[in-house]
Amino acid sequence: MRMQHYAVIFALSLLAFQAVGQTDDGALPPPGESYQFFTDLTRVSGDQLEITLVPPKLSENTVRYCFPKIVPGIYGAMDFGQYVADLRAFDHKDRPLPVVQENVNVWRIEKAKNLRRIQYRVNDTWDNLVDYNKGFYRPAGATFHAGDGFVINHNALFGFFEGHTGRPYQIQFRKPEGFFGATALENVARTETTETMIAPNYRALVDAPVLFGLPDTAQFRLGQTEILIAVFNAMPGQNYPYAPYLKEVLEPQLAAMPAYFGGSLPVKKYAFLVYFEAFDNDNMLADALEHQHSSLYLYAGRGMGTIAGLIRHISAHEFLHIITPLNIHSEKIAQYNFIEPSLSQHLWLYEGMTEYMSLHAGVTQKTLPFTDFLQKIADKYREMQQFDAGISLTELSRNALTRQDQYYNFYLKGALANLCLDIRLREYSGGKYGTANLMLDLAKKYGPDRPFPEAGLFDEIAAMTHPEIRDFFRRYVEGTEPLPLAEDLLKVGIVFDPQKMSVDIVGNPTPDHWKMRTAWLGM
Repeated sequence: MRMQHYAVIFALSLLAFQAVGQTDDGALPPPGESYQFFTDLTRVSGDQLEITLVPPKLSENTVRYCFPKIVPGIYGAMDFGQYVADLRAFDHKDRPLPVVQENVNVWRIEKAKNLRRIQYRVNDTWDNLVDYNKGFYRPAGATFHAGDGFVINHNALFGFFEGHTGRPYQIQFRKPEGFFGATALENVARTETTETMIAPNYRALVDAPVLFGLPDTAQFRLGQTEILIAVFNAMPGQNYPYAPYLKEVLEPQLAAMPAYFGGSLPVKKYAFLVYFEAFDNDNMLADALEHQHSSLYLYAGRGMGTIAGLIRHISAHEFLHIITPLNIHSEKIAQYNFIEPSLSQHLWLYEGMTEYMSLHAGVTQKTLPFTDFLQKIADKYREMQQFDAGISLTELSRNALTRQDQYYNFYLKGALANLCLDIRLREYSGGKYGTANLMLDLAKKYGPDRPFPEAGLFDEIAAMTHPEIRDFFRRYVEGTEPLPLAEDLLKVGIVFDPQKMSVDIVGNPTPDHWKMRTAWLGM
């Protein structure tokens, strides 16, 4: 998604699909079973890299080598095959095999039982952030700054054989001297001149972008979770280490997250990957895309200090995706089709709940002032008025590819719907149970490797909590009734005026108001 918002252009997109583990021992997968890719980052010619693939052993005589039309979290066709040039296939005697390009993303290869090698060139998908009108979903693509650094999403460079996305992947990068590849992939073998990355399948590979450049990193721990911050500064001649500065910005906020979820987080490792370039303008530019164990941020501005607040806010949202979709996602997401995906109806959960949790965690853990929290509620309500009230959150989710103009409402109406859900859950439980408890219970029941049934989630939540919650979903998530924001906020001693679009506390709160507000916000 891309939209202009107070002179900031940013894309907050859901990357939601089944979590996958890394190879247990880190050993290289057997050559006959795995994809083996090779590329040389020291040899960029005309914004192109040469890619060589030694394929796994194939039993078919005709195969299709594919690039994604769409990747998870992107709600528009990117057609990564359009960046591929001169794709050729060779047998064991280095003789060319018949290759026919069927469409922009698919190459049909004949006599594939004899296939020994595929070779092609791939263009970068964007050059810089300043020319933002010329780019499209840049955080899902790749850029090559020869000798300086690289932003690499594997889906922009490496493809798959139709029907064989479950095979292991081994990617060997030859790199410039001193370069470091920052990624959330756990299995990375490094030498002075190469980095070899291993993923158990295509989904896991696509889920772990890489930031290549001279090291500018910082690390810290949140309980048992290791946090990596890596920065690629695209400003020539400036070697200022930005990662330690970003650590100071992010660590206090992130330090509150384990307590919000009962003391621990469901990931062992998480990487914040940040690309930064100069932009001599009062505006700032930003794109972001979250992954299950990392998030990639692309920023342009006068200086890192000018966009620290934006980084802080967006990173809180992106980081909380470790709950959903990492541990809570539907079967439609788990069975993602890179060519023609069928979308889930539950973006109200993946994006709306995540956005709400980023605010609720902030105010309950004292990193977001209460008055700022109230103002954000009013701001979201005011902004959601520009969107179509006649389309439900579930319908919008199912049709996100064709209703891009409405997608941002998940961060507005979706967040406020979950605010109301939280208050109602606490009302029915005497303050003891809210959305944070619900997310933990759903994560325990499902988790990374077990998706929930696409059609049965609302009934299940009602069974886990209270029967009346099913009616809430029917009216306000599946239906288009106006959110009961004023009614629910009054239960916690907060007055919402939809005409003035203002939020304030009740002048003389009752003991019940105090009890519910304390249960809800810890204050």
